[in-house]
Amino acid sequence: MIERPTPDFELSEDGDLWVAAHVYTGIASHGETPSEAVRMAEEAVQLHQAEHKIGDEEYQQMMLDRFDIDIDTSC
Repeated sequence: MIERPTPDFELSEDGDLWVAAHVYTGIASHGETPSEAVRMAEEAVQLHQAEHKIGDEEYQQMMLDRFDIDIDTSC
């Protein structure tokens, strides 16, 4: 019986592997079983979120630069 993933992940088969993709971030991972794929993708999402916490000034500046946003701080 296949375990149902959390609603945050979509599962698909790719040959002999299962792929779990996080629907909000697009982060994906794979495994030999659906539950292993979800477990690996959950870990990848957690690692990504740990690297990019809200309030991280370096990350905020990177996003401002990425989207070419200039904030006027003289107000």
